[in-house]
Amino acid sequence: MAWVIDLITWPHRVVRAGVGAFRLWKHLQADADARICLAFKRQQEILSEQLREAQARGDVNEGERVRQLLHRVQDNELSYHQSRMADLARHVVADRAPTGVIGPDLPKLPEPERAGLDAAATVLKALAPAETFADHFVRGNAFYGAGDFQNALEEYDAALELRPDDPVTLFNRAGSLHNLHRYEEALADCNGALKLRPDDPAVLNGRGIALGHLGRYEEALADYNRALEVQPGDPHTPYNRACLFSLMQRRSEALVDLAAAIRMDAKYRGMAREDEDFQAMRNDPEWGPKFWEIVGAESEP
Repeated sequence: MAWVIDLITWPHRVVRAGVGAFRLWKHLQADADARICLAFKRQQEILSEQLREAQARGDVNEGERVRQLLHRVQDNELSYHQSRMADLARHVVADRAPTGVIGPDLPKLPEPERAGLDAAATVLKALAPAETFADHFVRGNAFYGAGDFQNALEEYDAALELRPDDPVTLFNRAGSLHNLHRYEEALADCNGALKLRPDDPAVLNGRGIALGHLGRYEEALADYNRALEVQPGDPHTPYNRACLFSLMQRRSEALVDLAAAIRMDAKYRGMAREDEDFQAMRNDPEWGPKFWEIVGAESEP
């Protein structure tokens, strides 16, 4: 039991250590949580002392009674930490993806949110198997956010067995398949989601990414163009289209889209500096300086 308790509580302690910066603990009532943890610890200390005293007296019956109480307290603490981590997963995903649709930047969460999801995913693996669609869906999102795409895929598969026509789950599963480099399957899920939710910009972007990886550039471009018609103010679409233009060696168009995405959201500076789709442009004698002029030096935000 001790090693299981350690497995559950170490990520919990890590997350609580950053409570001052971690706004999600506002929702989880960190102060009350700390008092409950202290109470569990105190109960175990008292019962452990009683068990030692019973053993010293040679009182077998009393020792067994106290041992059972101690195990019960340990089980209660384990269940408490499991439920807290499951709640944490829900809050992180709800904060970053309030509609339930996994955003393309969710696997690149900043700390401490990423640490929170990593901890939540660790705990979710120790929980009893999920039974409902909602539980499978939440677990899938938590695993996805922690970068555990194989476990996310398994949870989405289970969720879709219970609700085959849920477009959000189909799209989130497509994201897992994409990150596992299973692009044909990701494309199939995006097509399925679009039948249920036509012209959804997020799904159009997801399908465009899958098509791009399959070398079907013109089809991908059509999806990005349509997504921009439906939602012109979304910075993610011009960023994705810039990546596609770069792969198509339409570099002037790539830079126009990249600059537009950065104007709307500065996070795309950092993403572009590391994105493989821009690697050839970054190293090109002619286009490299123009690229770096737009994204700025690596030390810039």
